[in-house]
Amino acid sequence: MSASKASISETAAQYLVPRVPFAFAEDSVGSTLASLPGNAFDSIEAVYVLDSQGHLWGLIRLLDLLRAPRDKTLGEVMTAQPPMVNPQEDQERVAGLAVQYGLTDVPVVDMQGRLLGVVPAQALIGILLPSRRKNLY
Repeated sequence: MSASKASISETAAQYLVPRVPFAFAEDSVGSTLASLPGNAFDSIEAVYVLDSQGHLWGLIRLLDLLRAPRDKTLGEVMTAQPPMVNPQEDQERVAGLAVQYGLTDVPVVDMQGRLLGVVPAQALIGILLPSRRKNLY
C-alpha cells in the first residue's frame, strides 16, 4: 500500500460524497424545496447553506426544511456554524461528532471552509460498527 493510500484510508476523505444539495442564505424555503427534485444527490439528509464563494454557513435538515414556512429564507431557519471536518480528519472523530451533535451526515470542508461534500450516514454506521462490535455480543 502506498503512503498516500494509507494516509486517507481512515479519514473523512475516504468516505466523502460530493453531490449534496446546497443553497444560499437569501434563498427562500419554497424555492429551495422546488429546486430539489430531479437532481442526482449522493446524500440528501440536509441542505447546506453556502456563501457566494462556497463557504459553509449553515445547514437545515430536510425534515426541518419541509416543516418550515415557505416564505422564510434559509438564513432564518438554518442551523448556523454546524460542526464540520476537513478531509484529513480521523474517521472515528468524524463519527464521534455525528453522535455528539446528532448529525446524520457530517459536512467536510477544505482549509478555507468551502464545502467539499459530506460523510454520509451509511459511512458513519460502517465506521461505528467495527469499533462497537465487541459491545454488541
